[in-house]
Order: sequence, then structure tokens, then C-alpha cells
Amino acid sequence: MEELTIGQITNKLLSLEDQNAYLSFDWGGAYPKSITSSRGYYDELCIEYSGNYEDSIFVKDFVKLCQEAIGKTYTGWKGGEYTMDENTPVWVACSGCTSNTKICDIVKSYGGYKIKTIEVED
Repeated sequence: MEELTIGQITNKLLSLEDQNAYLSFDWGGAYPKSITSSRGYYDELCIEYSGNYEDSIFVKDFVKLCQEAIGKTYTGWKGGEYTMDENTPVWVACSGCTSNTKICDIVKSYGGYKIKTIEVED
């Protein structure tokens, strides 16, 4: 499977039937929380996550975060300004960390939708 860009993720989210459903990652108890500049590649995005159920998020709310990321200028971890577009790659990691995890799909699951992830080589 191929990893998705922020534009592709946004389009997949918009196509989901139930915008009021919860969204989580395909590993236990992790919910998308925010979008920042990636710690590893400042010109790419990172979806940060939380393990707290109180931080669970509806599809419609995460769509807004994705839409706001497109065209937004972020400050890199060690400086510099980076403007993201629809073709910007997206990583998944906790705040201040790097990973080899990217998003490859969003699928219907019990009680909501799951963000499917893959491990990629750097």
C-alpha cells in the first residue's frame, strides 16, 4: 500500500458517510490529536496522537484540522518556515518524535473509522 498525502487524507475523510463518527488509529487506543511540522522532515507534516479516550475526535473535526493544514506555514523544530500543500507527505508520531509510520487508508470499523498505517523505509 502507498502512503497518502494530506490532500488525499482530507479527500478520504470528506468521502466518509458518517462525519459524526469517531476516528482512531489501527493500533489500540490511539486517536489523532493535532497536525504539526514533522520532527524529522520540517517540510512535511506530522499527525500527533493521544492515548487518552477523552481526546477522541469526530471525523468532521479532524477534517477541519486537515483542511487548515493545507496552505498553512509551520515553523520547523529548529527554525525555518515551511508552507504545506495538498501534496505534502504525512507522518504519524507523538510530539517531538520521529517514526517510520505513515497513513495508507481510512476504513469503516466498529463504532467509527480506523486510520490504517504502514511502516516505511526512510
